[in-house]
Amino acid sequence: MRANIMKFSILKYISVGFILFTNISCESFLDRSPGDSLSKPTFWQTEDDAIMAATACYNDWWSGSTILYLDCASDNSFNNFYWEGWTNRGNGSISASDTGSSTYGYSTITRCNDLFENIDRCAFTTDGLKDELIAEAKFIRAFRYMIMTQDYGSVPLITESLPTVESARLPRTDREVLIKFILDEFDAAIAVLPVEPRLTGTISKGAVYAIKMRFLLNLRRYQEASDVAKQIIDLNKYSLYQSYTGLFEMANEGNSEVILDIQYISKEHGNGTIGQMYNNGDGGWSSLVPIQSLVDAYETADGLTIDEWSEYNSSKPYKNRDPRLRATVIFPGQIWAGVNGDRVFDTVSTENNPDHPKQATNCSQSGYTYKKYTNPMSQYDNVWDTGMNIIMCRYAEVLLTYAEANIELGNITEDVYSAINSVRQRAGMPVVDKAKYNNQATLRELVRRERRVELAGEGFRRDDIIRWNIAKDVMNGYIYGCRQGSILDSDVASATLEGDRVNLDGEHYRIESRVYEDKHNYLPIPLSEIEKNPSLTQTPGY
Repeated sequence: MRANIMKFSILKYISVGFILFTNISCESFLDRSPGDSLSKPTFWQTEDDAIMAATACYNDWWSGSTILYLDCASDNSFNNFYWEGWTNRGNGSISASDTGSSTYGYSTITRCNDLFENIDRCAFTTDGLKDELIAEAKFIRAFRYMIMTQDYGSVPLITESLPTVESARLPRTDREVLIKFILDEFDAAIAVLPVEPRLTGTISKGAVYAIKMRFLLNLRRYQEASDVAKQIIDLNKYSLYQSYTGLFEMANEGNSEVILDIQYISKEHGNGTIGQMYNNGDGGWSSLVPIQSLVDAYETADGLTIDEWSEYNSSKPYKNRDPRLRATVIFPGQIWAGVNGDRVFDTVSTENNPDHPKQATNCSQSGYTYKKYTNPMSQYDNVWDTGMNIIMCRYAEVLLTYAEANIELGNITEDVYSAINSVRQRAGMPVVDKAKYNNQATLRELVRRERRVELAGEGFRRDDIIRWNIAKDVMNGYIYGCRQGSILDSDVASATLEGDRVNLDGEHYRIESRVYEDKHNYLPIPLSEIEKNPSLTQTPGY
């Protein structure tokens, strides 16, 4: 039995494990380590040593900050500060000498390789634990290769410690070889891992299924993606949480919808990205903000697009909209419980208010702010050091993937409608109009819009527009924020509905011009890595 080993979050173990790994590992080219890097007499002997080594594999294996910023590389969001590494990914100015937020690196992979090579030396007393630790590390290593394969096309595949710098100078591995390796490692992990994670924050069977499903969808292997989505559904472990808004509140962390999240603990492993999301008036930096293109994607509350709704008024654009718009975006006229209590959010009426884009550099340049994870502000003692976990995989994604995959396969069944309807109805939207959405083309349009608005700000959009081959259509040209205008009623106690509180009759905030070419489907490998490794070719086009 595993008894008391697994009662606490993985974060409780990370500091000691990672510090030990860092101290006795060798940092060098490709983050590789010599074969004996963890062979000190005091290590690789006990079960606790193996747990510590496995825990080190979890340190920065993926980042909640990256998840939140990823939409800035799409037509959903804008990154206001170039030095944060996402502005150039969004506007197309990224280059080999200025890669921004690069995902190229082998530190995590090296730690996993070290574990595989040394764990047999440890004496285990807990049945099955060794196999689970190996399975978790297999997933983590495969996940890092998945990210790099998606971002760079292909990279060198390294599955063991390399003894010399020269031996680490490897060329890119064939992409299909990498894909097979990743999927095989996922399957090996699935075969071992339990449905319930061994420890809060560690990898479970459902988590591996979810990432495998996502990878297969991005590879356009629709039948396999549908099959894996169905396997997750059949686990009968996950369900849509009752409240869309509540999904992203600390009080509801780890709810029934969450399959995998990135864990944080304030004052120990805090999440500082939350503070960067607030507008200036709340002491934030507006580092990543929604843009008008995203806002326009939300349907009306009646299930029509804004182009279809004859009563849509662009001067009162937030009236009668999908409830997920209000739950996702703080827009002008909305009553917002900020740092000083309730106020009517105002980014349009005058340049002399603390949230107007021209008031300060850390004001939202779009006039919008993300509401996911920031609401209520009172849930945080310190917005720059929160314990808010960031969701990486949730059940709504599974349902929408099942629907998309089967629509692409031409399988227009009741199960497809049911999957989409479940997501829509949870949010308070009407069921799909079958008379209108009754074939592959119209359902494809619907499920793509549904993914966009349901998963907005959660890091999916870049992969989606690349998979759908529409990135060049939606990423070129100027991006805009909200229209300028006036707040008609700033009294929070007033009965005026939020959609009627504004008169936006001016021009849209003009943010930046973007360029997107086919080459931008992949990222450039940092020039420093090419210089270290002459065998490593640059991504085509850079």
